[in-house]
Amino acid sequence: LKYMKKIYLVLLLLPFFEMKAEVPTCKYDHTFIASGRKGVWPDSATNFMGGTVGAPYLQNVTIVVPLDTVTGLGTFTYSHINLTNASTCGLPPGLSLTGTPSTYKFPGNDSSCMVIYGTPTTAGTYSLTFKLDVYFTQTGNYLPYTTQTLTYYKIAIGGVGIATNSSYSF
Repeated sequence: LKYMKKIYLVLLLLPFFEMKAEVPTCKYDHTFIASGRKGVWPDSATNFMGGTVGAPYLQNVTIVVPLDTVTGLGTFTYSHINLTNASTCGLPPGLSLTGTPSTYKFPGNDSSCMVIYGTPTTAGTYSLTFKLDVYFTQTGNYLPYTTQTLTYYKIAIGGVGIATNSSYSF
């Protein structure tokens, strides 16, 4: 009877505790940062790792925004780069994206990161599209410079099990 009271107490309190999966914290690729290169790692040649339906997936992405750039009009200092389509970038079903900073506003002359995580639910090759709005700073004002769309990233999600070969029968 003593243990039954404890069990009932736990069952009564259980609805007050929200059970949530933990969102992973992204991790920087310190080798990429130390290399002095600017841009995104993994790059388009390396691409994102593949995954498997039903298996946890985690891909860290490091972003290093340069201080400035030189164009035909002169030298421009980066203010920040915004990822504007984080929720609609084409991730496989079951995967999510989060970043540091969580606003996906990556400051100029700094390192930031994102993480793609979750458990994929559908096999296939998914082409991702990242829309970036680039801003410069000039005389204390943020000026929109350009919008770039990155379309070269893919995530291949494999199925589970053994494929059927219709050429042979037993």
